[in-house]
Amino acid sequence: MNRLFTIILSVFLLLLTPIYAQDFLGKVKVEELAELSNTSFPKAKAVVLNEETIIEFEYSMDYGFRVNEIVHRKVKLYDVAAKEQLKFVVAYASKGYSREDVVIEVSNIYRLINGQIVKEKSKKESLIDTDKGNWREKGVSYNDAKAGDIIEYSYTKSTNYIDELPEWYIQSDIPKEKTSYRVTVPEYFLYSIIQKGRIKPTDKEANARISFRGMNGGFGRTEVNAIQKEFTAQLVPAYEVEPYMSNPSNYISTVRFDLQQVQMPYSSPEKIMQTEKEYFVDLLKSRGFGKELKQDKFLKKELNIEEYKGLTQEQRVNKVLSIVQNRVKWNNEYSIYINNGIKPTYYKGDGNSADINLLLVAMLRNVEVKANPVLLSTRSNGEKIVWQRNYYNHVIAAVELDNQIYLLDATNPYTALNILPPEDLNGEGSILYDNGIVSNVNLMPRFVSALNKKITMTPNASGTINGQIIENHNNYEALNFRNMYDGSEWRLGKWFESQNYGVTVNESKVYDSKDNIKDVRVVYAYTRANGAIVFNNKIFVKPFQFYPLLENPFTQEERQTPIYIGYPELDNYQVAINIPDGYKVSELPQGFTKKSIKSGIELQTKFELKDNQVLCTLIFVKGKGVIDPKEYQEVKAIFNDLINQLQVQVELEKK
Repeated sequence: MNRLFTIILSVFLLLLTPIYAQDFLGKVKVEELAELSNTSFPKAKAVVLNEETIIEFEYSMDYGFRVNEIVHRKVKLYDVAAKEQLKFVVAYASKGYSREDVVIEVSNIYRLINGQIVKEKSKKESLIDTDKGNWREKGVSYNDAKAGDIIEYSYTKSTNYIDELPEWYIQSDIPKEKTSYRVTVPEYFLYSIIQKGRIKPTDKEANARISFRGMNGGFGRTEVNAIQKEFTAQLVPAYEVEPYMSNPSNYISTVRFDLQQVQMPYSSPEKIMQTEKEYFVDLLKSRGFGKELKQDKFLKKELNIEEYKGLTQEQRVNKVLSIVQNRVKWNNEYSIYINNGIKPTYYKGDGNSADINLLLVAMLRNVEVKANPVLLSTRSNGEKIVWQRNYYNHVIAAVELDNQIYLLDATNPYTALNILPPEDLNGEGSILYDNGIVSNVNLMPRFVSALNKKITMTPNASGTINGQIIENHNNYEALNFRNMYDGSEWRLGKWFESQNYGVTVNESKVYDSKDNIKDVRVVYAYTRANGAIVFNNKIFVKPFQFYPLLENPFTQEERQTPIYIGYPELDNYQVAINIPDGYKVSELPQGFTKKSIKSGIELQTKFELKDNQVLCTLIFVKGKGVIDPKEYQEVKAIFNDLINQLQVQVELEKK
């Protein structure tokens, strides 16, 4: 009897599975497969026809409450060029307290062959299962997909972490005809709902009853009240990444749930979400943060205070920063909590960002510099519109010199006082003082970083130009160069050749004192074939041909997001064209000046004849780290002017 029951159950499950797989987002139809372009998004190369995300709670006697994120998706491919966008990958933590699992239940490709629908299951070689060290990834690629195919898949991600429910990304890189998100929350949990982005989904709420097995210690089921929220959006356009964006995820439309309170039966409410003030107080008391700064007795032996007594406060800061940078290597992990601790980090020589910069703060304090930790959210972590627990993911240092605040980050070996890694340049940070006071600090630089280039050009009758380029990089431009340069002047020359068509670098030299405060100077001796145009006994030379911009990056009619530059920039090109023997200037270009005060962008060119040279100047200033999208048209127009100025030519003719 038991064997008969098992057989019947197995047959039932086999019958049930394909029905579920075929119909979870509606049966695939011949008309859908035959469609050559989408009626709602006619230019799209792929469109999500339907998408459904379901968030459900379950109870485990081993782990307590868990959350299942069930995703169903049905996508139509119109152009094979977009098949890479069909691939999905789900990251999950396979170890630790917040252990997660991912199961891919369905992955099919449907196509139309001789008027008949043919379903093909994803092949084994298309499945993705990758170990990333601290996490794993599962997914499916669809390299065999063809134009006209429909792809459907379904997966479930389970997690013990319920403080934040899986975020719903309303938008993606392909448009969606329909997308929905349904979450059913037991009455024990109170979540706040955070929405961002321009797309506002419709939503509805209803009371529900759900049951859990094992809550009372046995195998019986317990029914509880619940709230069900469902969000729906239709005809959602693809999210387009605009040029000069800080982090696209700041602007993608999303919905997320953050746990505020838990109240189990016969228990008092337990507050989960702290206020910012409560969070900072606890952080200063934390062994992984505030208390760690007091584990500094070893520094009394390591730092000879006598060496610092004759130094100014700024000199002390620079010396300590250099010691940390040379002694400790960052492990590429951001955190506001220590991993090793400041003492093991000092002796071991590596650590996460909290290990390194809390060590920096402790060392500065030991040489009598006013120093405090600064919490921030990196660019890749994004900006937050409301207070959240995971708002911060990185800690740096602040020092007070002459009643002014300066910032330091020792995770990068090339940073300096107030020169931070570009990843840090993201709005505001929070300085934490030992007395519990918290002060906001602007992370965005206000001083200019300049790239000055002096270029000589000597054209000849064959159209070749020879000359020298002297570059001077300062502030953030020096940091960028040092980050890029690997110590090989030969490879640097080859890189320069790859960036400038037709150029041969005959010699390249780098002059760097290894003092991060000082500028970097780079010299190239070069030859450029076809650097000039020879026609009708005339030589035409573009003086600004080494400026690295070929077209205007701003092509959209409108701009929705701020223009992120990062820091104020100055490009200063001083070009001297040596007039070859037997030639004279037949036409000198007109100078040009344009300035936009609101956007902070300024363009200036100047041309003059002096002795046997044509002196050409181009100055392009981007005076703000972030530009309001309201100024987009001005920015776009000045970039158009810049492109035009880069095309101007000095005309030489035979005498």
